[in-house]
This record gives sequence, structure tokens and C-alpha cells, in this order.
Amino acid sequence: MLKKIIQNIIRENNKAPEAVQCLWYSDVNYLALDVELVFKTKKGYEKKRVSTLNYMDFENQKELSEEAERIGKTLAKKYNAEFYFPSPNEWSRDCPDWWKSKKAFKCEDCETPIIQTDSKYLPKKICYPCHLKREQNERLKNDQTTEDRYSFYNINLEELPILSYSTSLENLIVYQYLDKKEIENNFIGNFGTYNIDRNKLIELKTKLENEIDKILLKYNKPELPKRISKLSGTTNIIYKKVKYELFSHFDRNLIHLISNYNDYQKAINEEQQYKLFGLKEITKRDDSILRYINYKCKGECKVNEVIENYNDVISKNEVKETLERLVEVGCLLSQNNKVQITSDGKSII
Repeated sequence: MLKKIIQNIIRENNKAPEAVQCLWYSDVNYLALDVELVFKTKKGYEKKRVSTLNYMDFENQKELSEEAERIGKTLAKKYNAEFYFPSPNEWSRDCPDWWKSKKAFKCEDCETPIIQTDSKYLPKKICYPCHLKREQNERLKNDQTTEDRYSFYNINLEELPILSYSTSLENLIVYQYLDKKEIENNFIGNFGTYNIDRNKLIELKTKLENEIDKILLKYNKPELPKRISKLSGTTNIIYKKVKYELFSHFDRNLIHLISNYNDYQKAINEEQQYKLFGLKEITKRDDSILRYINYKCKGECKVNEVIENYNDVISKNEVKETLERLVEVGCLLSQNNKVQITSDGKSII
């Protein structure tokens, strides 16, 4: 990509730019970085886009940002120009062009130059990413709301695909079709587990099969108005070696049942087991710390790393108390001043 960009620039015989800038652009369904050359003109400055890097073409935001920075720095070195990338770590779209940045207002928290918003709903002295961070930190400090979480997953698969996830037992297929009282007895306390062995899987699969057969027996593909049919995609799904084309939205319950049936059949054939795990009264703090350990620390880190990450938000004792609770309920393992997330912990985030 870089070689092609340079070839295009040389072909167009551009004069040497004053700067090379990388700026974010986004809307509801779009996130991208533009790499632009900035030229001095008689009236001031003008910019010329040489590449647009779309988020959809990269694994994550970090990879996108690093590629834009690599292209920008190479071009800046080639032209002996200033390199300007005001927000490489956060997708702040409120940054001014290079020639306006020197006199631009600086975010109070990160000192990134910003174009101050005129929205009455957003603060004017900080950038949008810092605004979100402040809100998140405030919730971690003060938000006492809780929710229950239940997950149903295959314990034999390393990738840990979550088959079902809900804030209520009643919404899970495993609860709807197996012995409700037996399941409830395993979740009387603050957390619980319910193992689904081969016999329970066969029972669950059989009951789902009966339900699906009843629905298909009466099923007529809906005739949708043209306007709606264009917006409603279809899904091809196999059930008992027969392919069905179903509407993704209107037939979502049937699709959900068949998908579960197929997963159970595969698990039975391969001698796999499932597990239902539930944790009650999860706080924002519980969720944040689990996500930090799982995603930022790749599943394992020192206790002091967690404490340092939340140093300006919650106290050392509050972090330790949260870690102790998460160990107690089976979401974390603790040994030698290190914590590691468990399969149960992964399943509820």
C-alpha cells in the first residue's frame, strides 16, 4: 500500500508539503483514518488526501492506527515535513488540521488539540474519548446498580463459544426445556453451576426436535411487503440434512432453536458437555475488572497491575475486595499474587 501511495504522489508531481497529517473520520457505521499532505498556498493552507484507511480492513483500531502512522511518518521523512497525528490511541474526530493545531484548545485531560463542540449535551473542555472515560470512571466509583448474568457454554472447546447468555434464567433454552426446579436449586446462593451431561443433552435435543417439528409442520413462508422484504435478509440453515431459507428477523426464534439443536447434536456425537453458570448482582466494577484481565492482560496478570490500572479511579482496597469476590465466585483464580480469569469468568463478559 505504501509503495503505491508514493508512486501516485510522484506521478502527480506534488510540491513538497509542509506537513503530513493523520486524522480520524467517523459516523454511526463508519470509522477511518485519512492520511493527508498539507501544502502552503497564497491564501493559507490546503490539504490533499493520499490514503483512507478503513477500520473494516483491519483486525482492530490499534492495527489501523499503526499502519496510518507508518505511512504518515514515511511520507514526512521523504519530504522532510512535520508529522502530525494528534490522537493515535483514541479515535477522536474533533482534532483540527495541522495548521490550526498550534492555536487550538487543548483537552484538559489528555492535552490533545481539539475543535470545541457546540453541543449543549457535551463538555467543551475535553475531547469525546476523555468524556467517555470520565463517565466510565464515575460509574466505577459510584454506580451501585447490579445485574444477574447466566451463560450456557461448551466446556470442551478452548475457544469458549457461548451458546446462550442472559440476565435471567427464564430466557435460556436449557431452563425452558429441562427440569426447572432442579436447575433453580443450583442457583439459590449468589452464584451457581449446573452441568449438562450426555443424558441431559439428549433429553434437551429431543425436546427441541419436537418443538421444531411442530413449528415446521405449520410453517408458511411469510409474504412480506416489498419495502420490508428488501430490508429483511435471509439465513440458510440445515436441519436434519434439509436446507431451509428463513427470514433473519421474522424467523429468528426458529433459527435460534435449530442452531441450538445442531450444536447439541454435534456435542452428543463428540461426547462433549455443557455447563450453565450464573452470577448474581454483578456490578460495573466487577465487569470492568474482568474485562481488563481478560482483554488487556490476555487472561492473566499480577494483582499490582490491576491496582495500578484503577489507581486514579478506585482505591487499592476496593480493587482487592473486588478481586477477592471474583475469586470466591469462581470467575478468577489467585496464586502467588497473580490473578487468572476462568472459563466461568470469560463466559459472563
